[in-house]
Formats: sequence, structure tokens, C-alpha cells
Amino acid sequence: MTTADNLTLYDQVRALAQPGDVVAFWHRKTDPLSAAIELIGEGPSHVACIRQGLHYPDDVQIIECTRPGLLERGRNGVQTNPLSMVLAEYPAGSRAALYQIKPADRKRMDLEAFYAACGRMDGFVTYDIDALFGFLLPDVLVQPFEPARMTEMVCSVAVAVLHELCHLSTGIQAWRETPDDVIRRTYLEKPIPLPV
Repeated sequence: MTTADNLTLYDQVRALAQPGDVVAFWHRKTDPLSAAIELIGEGPSHVACIRQGLHYPDDVQIIECTRPGLLERGRNGVQTNPLSMVLAEYPAGSRAALYQIKPADRKRMDLEAFYAACGRMDGFVTYDIDALFGFLLPDVLVQPFEPARMTEMVCSVAVAVLHELCHLSTGIQAWRETPDDVIRRTYLEKPIPLPV
């Protein structure tokens, strides 16, 4: 696919993105940590939420909890970034997809609660390395990694918490959510590929 084709596809897909929708990323071939997450979780290695749709001046904004690539540059934890920038950072061989919230389920979403939760988390919640390794260990070894507070999270936990706080999901154990668990929620539509 040419750069022009990628831009056209990105413009089409980003116009569909709405707050709360999920973006999933795969890049097993280029990153050992992502490979481990994808093999164990049988899904993507990273997930994020759309924080602000296209009517934002420059781009669609996502809220995400730092993925390993950003840790090397000192950025840590929940943060808001332009989707196009995040997609551009993924190397060749990576994949990404948008999972929209189904219309009937979007009606029960409390946007005020969603934005309040985004504000409480962005810049305040750090990346939880212990929980990351907890996901990679067998369940019998996980107990020491159960978090005691909402000040540290991994990407999938951040998305699960946001969805729970805005009433999209209930009764889940957010601290045990993997990226694959997030994209399998019944309130999400089938994936729409994003150019990487």
C-alpha cells in the first residue's frame, strides 16, 4: 500500500472514531515483549481508547497507558497522544485496528464519567511493570502482583477501568484484563483495519 493509500485509509477510519472506541496494536515480529504478550494473550499487545474524535483540531486523540517503546524515552503511564503519531511509531510488520462501540451500547455510555476518568488518570497513573509480568505468569503465581490501588496500570487495565467507570462494562475484574480480553467485549463491533 502506498503512502497516499495509507493516508486515505487513515482519513476514512479516523472519521469513524468516537470517544470510548478501542484501538488495538500488534507487533510481534519486531518486539520480544509484544511477542510474549501476544502469544500468551492470543491477541494484541497494546490497546488504547479514543479520547477525542476527529473534531479535535489536529487529529484523533487516544488515551493509553505507556507501551514499552515509550518507556525507553522516559514517558511512563497514562497519557493522551495523537493516533497518527502512535501509528507512525510502530515498525513495519505491525498491525492496528479500530473497534467501535456498538450503537445500542454507546447509548448507555456516560460521557461525562468517561472524560472525568480520563482527566483523573492522564498524567497521574503510572505504568505497572509488576502487573505486566503478572499477565505473563501462570495464574497460580499471580497473587503477589494484584494491585492495591489505582495509581499503576497496564494498557488493558486502563481501558477496562475507563469502560467500567462510564458504564459500558460491569462486573469484570479490570486488574485481570488482557488486551485480548478488551477487544473481545460484546459491546464492540468487528475490527476496522488501520494503516501502520
